[in-house]
Amino acid sequence: MDAGGMMRDDFGLARLDGLGDPQTLRSRAEEAMARLEPDLRTGTQQQGGDASDSVWVTVGADGAVVDVSISRAWPRRLAPERLGDAVLEAYRQAEQKRALALARAGGPGARPGGPGAAPRHEPPAPDVTDERWLDWVWQRLDDARQRLDRLASAPVPAAEPERTVPGPAGHVRLRAVGATVSAVLVDSIRLAERDPDAVAGDLRAAFAEVRDVGGASRR
Repeated sequence: MDAGGMMRDDFGLARLDGLGDPQTLRSRAEEAMARLEPDLRTGTQQQGGDASDSVWVTVGADGAVVDVSISRAWPRRLAPERLGDAVLEAYRQAEQKRALALARAGGPGARPGGPGAAPRHEPPAPDVTDERWLDWVWQRLDDARQRLDRLASAPVPAAEPERTVPGPAGHVRLRAVGATVSAVLVDSIRLAERDPDAVAGDLRAAFAEVRDVGGASRR
């Protein structure tokens, strides 16, 4: 498969060219772009979601998880054992968007519009009726993926030992290396089906504990 086809499959937009309704085309493409495009305003939080639209995780500009939300409809969208994976997917997407925002701002520690920020000169989007519009969409998605690939291949410090951090209510456990979560285990699946807010609250507390302990280990 050619590179363009791989890109379109990656973003769930394979064969999008065949859709005849321009409004549907715009909606699908903008949804795909939103999944990777960060908010570049200074200090803005970044939100990630899973593919089933069941879980959302929001991280602050400093990388701290500030919110976790679970849809009450999640049992109709996910197999029970997939809930933890969905939380991890949403968390990773939020972190990717945060890293991408930093990269576009000129590197770690930089902020959009602040000292060291790289100027951005992006042409305006063509109209959806313009034959160049799809090419513009693919280019934007490809640019975002390439930035994320470069970030992922950057040298990283020696890994710390993995640890397991339970939520204070005992509904979830997070596996983490330093301040980065590598796995999410949801132990109270039945509670999550009845009261997803309770599990989301335990997740928020566990993420905060990971951040506190991981940050302390670096000091």
